[in-house]
Amino acid sequence: MNRSKRAFVRGCLGGLAALSLPGIASAASRNKPLSRQLSIYNANTGERWSGEYWRADRWNGVFWEGATYHAEGLAGLNHVLRDHRDDEVFDIKPALYDALFELIHRTGHRGDVILHSGYRSKKTNDILKKYLTGVSRDSLHTQGVALDFKLDNQDLMQTFKAALDLKAGGVGYYPEKDFLHIDIGKVRYWWDQWDNQVVSLVNKAKGAS
Repeated sequence: MNRSKRAFVRGCLGGLAALSLPGIASAASRNKPLSRQLSIYNANTGERWSGEYWRADRWNGVFWEGATYHAEGLAGLNHVLRDHRDDEVFDIKPALYDALFELIHRTGHRGDVILHSGYRSKKTNDILKKYLTGVSRDSLHTQGVALDFKLDNQDLMQTFKAALDLKAGGVGYYPEKDFLHIDIGKVRYWWDQWDNQVVSLVNKAKGAS
């Protein structure tokens, strides 16, 4: 495949990635930032990465033209989301970054994403499952499609509401631990403590699915 054909394919894939999540596709028709940037602070290592990982030329009403994921940006994000326990870096699915970006964009948040857990190696996951409750043997963290985080200086409930509306995958609400889980697996919801407001929001989200 020659260079021009490869560039065309990359552009199409980058554009179609925005349409792979229903919430992102609908939002794209309303508000269309041509650049996607993230600022992530890893609470475990004290590292911060901030920059652009995706850019497009324009939205033509059907798909993004000239859409490209930046290898350097993705590499920086993958590094800051690495398993800090054994320093293993993994190729996180770009759609996870897109879901996080859209979530931030919807809430109007300005500031860092405080990362609690990104990629998790199988070895690390087995150890955590042995000593902690609530750790799945087949955790999506081990597949590079999940992260636990909070948006700095934003009420966790506000972030939770936006994540429910996004419908990009799983959403776990952990107010006791002060973080939110999102993934790009099946759409589903859970929480770590009973709360009538949470139950009401989840039931509403299920009804709108």
